Amino acid sequence: MHLEVKKIKDNAKWDSQIESSFGSPFLTSRFLEAFKSKTLEPIYLTLEKDGKVVGGISGLVTHPSNPIIKSTRLFRGITFYSGPLVLDIELKKDILMALITYIKKKGFSKFIDRGYDQPLPLENPGNGFRTYNYNEFIIYLDRDWSIVEKGIKRGIRRKLKRAQEAGVSFKISNEPEMINVLDKLLERTGESRSRRGYDDFKKDYVPHLDTRVMKEQIKNGISGIGYAENENGILSMQFFTRFKKKSYAIFIGTNEEGYNLGANALVFKGIMEHLHKEGCSEYNLGGTPKTGKEGLIQFKEGLGAERVDNYSMVSPFLQNHSLLFLIKIKNKFRNFNEYS
Repeated sequence: MHLEVKKIKDNAKWDSQIESSFGSPFLTSRFLEAFKSKTLEPIYLTLEKDGKVVGGISGLVTHPSNPIIKSTRLFRGITFYSGPLVLDIELKKDILMALITYIKKKGFSKFIDRGYDQPLPLENPGNGFRTYNYNEFIIYLDRDWSIVEKGIKRGIRRKLKRAQEAGVSFKISNEPEMINVLDKLLERTGESRSRRGYDDFKKDYVPHLDTRVMKEQIKNGISGIGYAENENGILSMQFFTRFKKKSYAIFIGTNEEGYNLGANALVFKGIMEHLHKEGCSEYNLGGTPKTGKEGLIQFKEGLGAERVDNYSMVSPFLQNHSLLFLIKIKNKFRNFNEYS
């Protein structure tokens, strides 16, 4: 079955497709355009059958940082954060194979599908591809708030009461400079995990999402900040992204006082309520790290989250660049010597 893959340059048209198909915020142009740099380039692809869109995916083309190697257009990869969109479930396998064929034909070396907010199983195509299954935790907000709130379990309620009695308050912010505070709190979270013998918390588990990009995403409105504070300052803060009906908690940082007072629980509950008022249907709390995950699972399920299966994929190297690379580099230096 022939599916045509098309590169889309109209961001508004792409986002309209994401909205109509209940797609993830990770697929939107506002999330991806914030990454744009000399080595990162957003890409938007749709798949059509008989002129009708049946699927699509978006992500970042990753170019080598070395300008000479970059000019050869070799060793380019693609990072997909979520997807692909599948609008006709019977075409799921065909859509994946058409994307792989397109990526290989266009000379890309490799692709990674991180699988955030991606509940659709991916069938392993073999030939060196690797697929992974893991869990994420989603709070469904498309119910009366009283029902959502009843889903919060006793242990979390105790933390919320402790925070309230200690005078901790919750706020939403759209100030990009708040990311500087988040960076410091993430360091405190890492130190706390290390003291308990867990692996160090890594802010970069979302590839390329650094301080600059997060500030840009807050400026363009795709992401926001929820935080808890008392008279001593900000105790806990979360960076989350949201597009229409779907939202995703990406990073949360908390200091020692914040953990002791239950400020982290207040942040989650505060964002839940904020998103519910905004008409959001899903609040995805993400997955868990390799170590210390039992307590985190208990915490997320205590907030009322439901465990869902999620899927990711890593391709093998799709090109044999070695000989072609040597030829292109030789020609580059030959041209340089002729004109220098």
